[in-house]
Amino acid sequence: MQPSKVIQIAWKGLTKNKLRSLLTMLGVIIGVAAVIIMIAISAGTEATIEEQITSLGSNLIFVSQSFQRMGFGPGQRAEESGGLGIKGHLPERDGVFIGLLMAEMMAARKMKLSELVEEVMKEFGWHYFNRYDAHLTEKEKIRIMKAYKKGVKQLAGFPVLRVETTDGFKLFVENGWVLVRASGTEPLIRFYAEAETPEKVEALLSAARAI
Repeated sequence: MQPSKVIQIAWKGLTKNKLRSLLTMLGVIIGVAAVIIMIAISAGTEATIEEQITSLGSNLIFVSQSFQRMGFGPGQRAEESGGLGIKGHLPERDGVFIGLLMAEMMAARKMKLSELVEEVMKEFGWHYFNRYDAHLTEKEKIRIMKAYKKGVKQLAGFPVLRVETTDGFKLFVENGWVLVRASGTEPLIRFYAEAETPEKVEALLSAARAI
């Protein structure tokens, strides 16, 4: 079938079912917006909780979770790809349900999504995140991970304050961190970074990849 014919049939379907098309578009828009705001909220909350615990002089405990397990912990869980799961609903991600929850939040608070994000960031501070996947040879992957295991003192001019090895190498600097994780199935290293400005995030990622 010719592309023009496919487009013509699709257009007729959209115009014939206007309400259904509108609701579908609305669902996609709300779903994407929900993912963005939930990731922003979780990043700010994580940093604030960590600061509060650190200020008390207590040790931090990191608990790894898995969506493959049926009973994940209380509240909501999120992953970097944008998937969100809510306890008591399904032991899996549900974009439509999350979109509806976000719409309910907006209606109850009488606020736009942008206003909700602004409110959270004003309370907890802005946090930016980025990730870089480095496709390497197996030899290069082993060399880089050995360098991190040996120890890194600074990244982009920021002294490394401490290192966590729960899942790869997570290097903490002032108001930020870098996580270096090697794939167990392919010659790939993933670099993650979070900081208070986009510029600092990119600087940390560049420095981490240059090790």
